[in-house]
Amino acid sequence: MGRLASFRSGNNSWNFINLGQSYVFVDIIYHKSQVFAVDSWSKLVQIEVASGATNYRGMTVRSNCCAQVAYLVDSQEGDLLMVLRFWKNCKTFEFKVFKLVYQIGEAHEEVWAHVKNIGDQALFLGDNPSVSVSTMEFPGCQPNCIYYSDQNHNHIPPYAYHGVDDDSGVFNLEDGSIHSHYVPVPSKKRILPPIWFVPKLKGN
Repeated sequence: MGRLASFRSGNNSWNFINLGQSYVFVDIIYHKSQVFAVDSWSKLVQIEVASGATNYRGMTVRSNCCAQVAYLVDSQEGDLLMVLRFWKNCKTFEFKVFKLVYQIGEAHEEVWAHVKNIGDQALFLGDNPSVSVSTMEFPGCQPNCIYYSDQNHNHIPPYAYHGVDDDSGVFNLEDGSIHSHYVPVPSKKRILPPIWFVPKLKGN
């Protein structure tokens, strides 16, 4: 993902959003009737598209830590979460979870607060929109864990990825351990890795 654009019913073309700075966004989400986008440096921007004009507001400052991928997720409690994914030699070794906190004061700033435990939630991350589920309602999922799919792949033919050594797994936030959630088929290594199929969840 790079530039941001909006499209309204009745328009003939996309309306590109001029942010005035060089941002390379990696995820976007519709959260509590607002649109947010984030880059790999944890910079969060709120996009106003409800009116005729398209405006934006920078909400958090850039951090000094750059992740390979950043995800925006709606938590089960209604908070906005950002998950940073780090990999080395095409293998994921760590995730970090943050919650958007609205500070009250003269500055009235928003900051990312590090979250070490997401409780009974399980997060599903990958090429498709991220989702949070309650492990109380879905007991087959492990609490306080992140399920992730491989994103180290080519987006043009041949759609090669890592086959039997692909970068998918379950990351435990409590102890940092990683284990597999499925065994890929070697004959499928030249197609794109799978995405998460999300059924209609309660409340959706």
